[in-house]
Amino acid sequence: MRKIINDRKELKRIHSEFVGKDKVQSLSLVKEDENGTWAWSYKENGNPHTISSDNRDELEKMHMEFGGKNPETCRGPDSFLGFDFKSDSVWSSDSLLELDQRITKITLYGRRVLRDDGFTIQVPEGCGSQDTIKSKKKTKDEINVLQKDIETIQITRSFSSVEEFDNLIEFIRSHKKLSQMTWYTQKIGTESQSTHGHCVWKRKVAGDGTKRMVLLLNSLNGKRYTDCMRKDLFDAADRMFFAPCKRITAKKKVQHSQEICFFAAEDGLVDVTGMHAN
Repeated sequence: MRKIINDRKELKRIHSEFVGKDKVQSLSLVKEDENGTWAWSYKENGNPHTISSDNRDELEKMHMEFGGKNPETCRGPDSFLGFDFKSDSVWSSDSLLELDQRITKITLYGRRVLRDDGFTIQVPEGCGSQDTIKSKKKTKDEINVLQKDIETIQITRSFSSVEEFDNLIEFIRSHKKLSQMTWYTQKIGTESQSTHGHCVWKRKVAGDGTKRMVLLLNSLNGKRYTDCMRKDLFDAADRMFFAPCKRITAKKKVQHSQEICFFAAEDGLVDVTGMHAN
């Protein structure tokens, strides 16, 4: 059964009627239908229903209220993913304030390669061979030794003022050892100046088939984005909103290969049901 309801008061009445009665279960995300409106499917007393409306926010409110999860969040600008102190374009608290966000916390990861080299050791005769026995091909009998030393550090700081953050960045920039490291942002806590919501942005793999990193709005006011309304997340992100990101569950069919003796299979000693020979 499908209802088309574009009256916000009627949608709110239906919502208040459903609340607390344990008879409604969300069946699907709010999706755009063939009429260009938004549709939400739910089950009431075991019977499926669909409401279509121009008001996406009210439908999403009901979807979340009755057991649904929000798959959509957003990412911030890539410029906040790290610090390059060899560049003149290091971001500061003002960079966030220009986007109506005040920094409250940060976790930084620093990395520096101190040594990346190696050497070879000659293996004397009588110690075997790396070539196939009786092979005519002769290669140098050597063992390669790789040497790599890496310095890492993680810093987490909370700030009662934006000046404290700028002081931290200046301290890292001016420190003889710390300034030589490559710095990556692991997490940023911000407060929205418009909604006063507390946002946590986390460094994540983009999930678009590449290995690039993005800064994802992971939680709002202590709640993971899947438990927050899409509208609340986007309002809190405000001008730091760079692009929407939707969680997609990819189901992969894994194909297993197994080597089986033909004669054992022919004698019925191995179950080959559903198997195909290559």
